[in-house]
Amino acid sequence: MSGDLLVTEAGGVSSTDTTPVTQLGVFEGLTSRSNYATGVKDFDADSSLGMAYFLTNSPTSQYNQPFDSISGYDMGTFMPATSVLMPFTVIENGLGYSGLDVVRWGQDGLAVLTTDTIYFVRGPLVVPELLSINAAAILSSTSPQTIAHGSGNTLLTLTGSNFIPGVAVTWNGSYRTTTIVDAEHVRVAVPAGDVAAAASASLVAVNPGGPASNAVTITVK
Repeated sequence: MSGDLLVTEAGGVSSTDTTPVTQLGVFEGLTSRSNYATGVKDFDADSSLGMAYFLTNSPTSQYNQPFDSISGYDMGTFMPATSVLMPFTVIENGLGYSGLDVVRWGQDGLAVLTTDTIYFVRGPLVVPELLSINAAAILSSTSPQTIAHGSGNTLLTLTGSNFIPGVAVTWNGSYRTTTIVDAEHVRVAVPAGDVAAAASASLVAVNPGGPASNAVTITVK
């Protein structure tokens, strides 16, 4: 589940805005995987990026191999967008492995947990827009405009323009978890440590493949 979209292990995509849910489509050409055991989640979806990521079998994978690649699918077109072969069999020393979890992390990262190993992957596989040259985002305001110090974890909404999937917001130069709402709004998760004491912070948005935006200032008081 990501946003208002439900993505299944088999590649189906449904909208939860209706009751019952409405199926929107199925990812084209998604190859079968050997992970249907209870407690296994060998895929992850990110509606903010409009992408879903699966552990997949390439056309050259060995017979009965659990998976040998990671594939990213466009949640709007249901078509494959990115793919990378991974040296799972070499690192796992054979075929006796299985995928346990796939998790999005950071601006452009993906973590894969197998039986014995954690793999970290980042870059255009996760955020295809990194391969494009994009214009800078423009920031105009924050909501709220001030934060009470000691108020704990806080969600900020930034208003502006030209936010594209994969946009990353920094707080005084450090990346903070960013979720795009639409081309004019993003949400930023500000941890409690950032607002533990009175201060001011500079917020900047960076589109993938683009320069940094202008800065807006928020006050912690």
